[in-house]
Amino acid sequence: MQRWQPWMFGLLLMGGCAIEAPPGADQDQGEQDQGNEGDPRDVTPIDGDAGDCVRPAEGCACDADQPPVDCYLDPIENPDGTLTCNAGTRYCRGGAWTGCESVRSYELRNAPGTAPLVTGPSSCNPCDPACAVSRDVPSTRDLPGRSTDVEYDPGAGGIGLEVDGSGTAMLPDSDGDGIPDAADDCVGPGAIRAADGSCYGDTFFFHELPYGGPAEIDPLDIRVQVRTADVYFLMDTTGSMGGEIYNLQRDLTRGSFISGCGGGIIGAIRCTIPDAWFGVGNHDDYPRSPYGSAGSGDVVYRNFQDITSSVSAAQNAVNRLRLHYGMDGPESQSQALWAVASGGGLGPYLGARGSCGGGRWGYPCFRPGTIPILILFTDAPFHNGPYGYNYAFGGGGSGALPSPRYVSGNDNRWSARWTGDAARTWTGWRGNTCIHRNDYGAPCAWDSSRDVVFRFTVSTRRAITLTTEGSSFDTVLTLKDGGFRDVACDDDGGPGTTSQIRRTLNPGTYYAVIGGYSTRCGNYRFSIGDPSTAGGGAPTGYPVTWGQAVTELNRNGIRVITVHSGGSYGRNDANALADATSSYSSSGSRYVFPISSTGSGLGRSVVDAVVDLANYNRMDISARATDNAATGLDERGFVDSITAVGWGPGSCAGISGGRTFVQCLPGTNVDFRIAFRNDIVMPTSMPQVFDFFIEVVGDGTFVLDRIPVRILVPPDRPLYPPEGRYWRDYDSTVHCADNERPDWGNLTWQTVSMPSGTSIRWELRAADSLAALPGTTPVSFTAPPVTSPIDIAARLSSAGVPNNLPYLRVTAVLRSNADRSATPVLRSFETRFVCVPTE
Repeated sequence: MQRWQPWMFGLLLMGGCAIEAPPGADQDQGEQDQGNEGDPRDVTPIDGDAGDCVRPAEGCACDADQPPVDCYLDPIENPDGTLTCNAGTRYCRGGAWTGCESVRSYELRNAPGTAPLVTGPSSCNPCDPACAVSRDVPSTRDLPGRSTDVEYDPGAGGIGLEVDGSGTAMLPDSDGDGIPDAADDCVGPGAIRAADGSCYGDTFFFHELPYGGPAEIDPLDIRVQVRTADVYFLMDTTGSMGGEIYNLQRDLTRGSFISGCGGGIIGAIRCTIPDAWFGVGNHDDYPRSPYGSAGSGDVVYRNFQDITSSVSAAQNAVNRLRLHYGMDGPESQSQALWAVASGGGLGPYLGARGSCGGGRWGYPCFRPGTIPILILFTDAPFHNGPYGYNYAFGGGGSGALPSPRYVSGNDNRWSARWTGDAARTWTGWRGNTCIHRNDYGAPCAWDSSRDVVFRFTVSTRRAITLTTEGSSFDTVLTLKDGGFRDVACDDDGGPGTTSQIRRTLNPGTYYAVIGGYSTRCGNYRFSIGDPSTAGGGAPTGYPVTWGQAVTELNRNGIRVITVHSGGSYGRNDANALADATSSYSSSGSRYVFPISSTGSGLGRSVVDAVVDLANYNRMDISARATDNAATGLDERGFVDSITAVGWGPGSCAGISGGRTFVQCLPGTNVDFRIAFRNDIVMPTSMPQVFDFFIEVVGDGTFVLDRIPVRILVPPDRPLYPPEGRYWRDYDSTVHCADNERPDWGNLTWQTVSMPSGTSIRWELRAADSLAALPGTTPVSFTAPPVTSPIDIAARLSSAGVPNNLPYLRVTAVLRSNADRSATPVLRSFETRFVCVPTE
């Protein structure tokens, strides 16, 4: 019976030790795998499974004349430290090896040289005297001379690729549309989902912007078109307006005024302006003699229906219009116009609207960024209008002003008095400008006066009121942003010669500068915030003046169309209203449409006016970035510049300041160039995504189009080399006798981590001498998909390499993922062999 050599070798090497070639025997010839020309044992690398049965095992094929061989079962460790060994014999029967038979047990007592063999879970069987194991747990001291581009990570407890600097990692893009998965909400075309869940397709901007990287330039080609508008019907409901009310009720949603467009006035308007919403209000006059009658139901103004997308709600509101009285000839048009535009109250005759929410404004809650169109139906002159007919009473202040606190020393921007969060408060302040210096001028008035400065914040988008009502001199009021740039300016917009600014502001820091007209100074009173937080309305005296009504209309960009049914009576007032608000048609005519006193022709006049405004009313066109209020970052900082380049086909008068197309007709194509850059967001270890919009704006106010923008700030990750390697050489002659050769067994390894996309390519080189190892062609396999352990002999044999060569080099090639952002970490590996006699 053939027997194995009756001695064993087994060594467990911890902390970097291994059974290997003697020190100094490594022949490092670089990382190139070189062939050994002329050596018949040279093979080519393989990646497949090498197969089984390279040594006797149950079920494996054998020749009938092969003698029995020794076999060993797993030992049993006893409580007293001894081992129970189970040895037997394997026979060749019927052309196949049997299991381990004729098993006999015996005790192997603990003795020097045997105890270490059972300390490791992967030790060789100590009962098999020819078994040897080498376990390598690499540490820092093992790497010199045995590695390239790897390092020991003490925190992880293993070796990985050494960091090769840092930079932007390539991010995965599963659908291959050029937008990384981290910024892609859509499969296939598109990346950003709209509110309805659909994808925008290609109508958006996307850029991956590393911090401090170059600018990315995009064209923005837009056809100027009015796509959205809020249309408010304001009806004079005094006694002579019955025909007009009847015609509006009949034609609002019935009939056809444009070929192919049913649905009455609303249907025709929506054929021209798809996103048109509607609201309804009325006016008579102050219900006091000699102007109106409370008993007859006269009102100075009533809002029947807020701006709504509901056609039925608009029709129902018009159906509620009823005739009242109105005692004298002129009516309260100027008061109603002011209330619609400002949302303010008129003493005991009209309560202030208060906040609409969502950035909406005015009494009927116009939508922000939408063209507001007010259609006034009347047949009479205006009280407190352009030609007199002034009320002979005055109600004084509104009583809504907050109690003021005295302040001084707020001379300039740096010493400005902080008033708090204007979106949540309504505060009052007083002082005297004469004791301060003249630091700033006002853009809306001749101003060389002394001035004071206030600073405030806005925590949420809100309509903010600033007023100097109650001041003793002719004031000028300027609103500035956090960079101290002009936002708005007013002279005489409040009662008398005081100033008032009412503006919807985004979250941020702002300043208010109070000065005087020319060189005037004196005692001032300053109120700031949202009056609705104190239960009051926008501050004003009542009745309001013609100048105040016009100021509010122009401040909010309201386009006024007057449908006039009074013949020449009151026509001049309607013409003056058009002149004061620049409400002109494409031909330069006023938006004043005379109709019969019976109200006939009302529907056609309304439709013609709105269609003309949408299609022929020239506008200045600009583009701007918007901040995403849902984040703590001002995304506008990603936009380096927006430049107006050219237009056509269509008509514009020119380009102003390099950013604005001047007086463009709807239907004109305008071309902007937008430069995106990231100087505001530093990278982190994870991708960062920011969403906002580029808005195309008409006349600086009306949003004609919104283009979504998504910016991806890529992570700044450590970059690893594509691969690095660590190797060990093993010399079996140290343990095998001269008449023995190794039977190389299992290679087993443990990893700390194997991030997705990383791998370890194992290379096995066997040779007759240590010097020949580096130049030997390797037998290779990669984990994953291969898992531990593997049979070294099987791998070598399948590649045509003899399994009994005395020298073996095992190389672990650590490979980073595709974007070089992750590395595998290898904790240890071990190699087994058995010394077998040669023939």
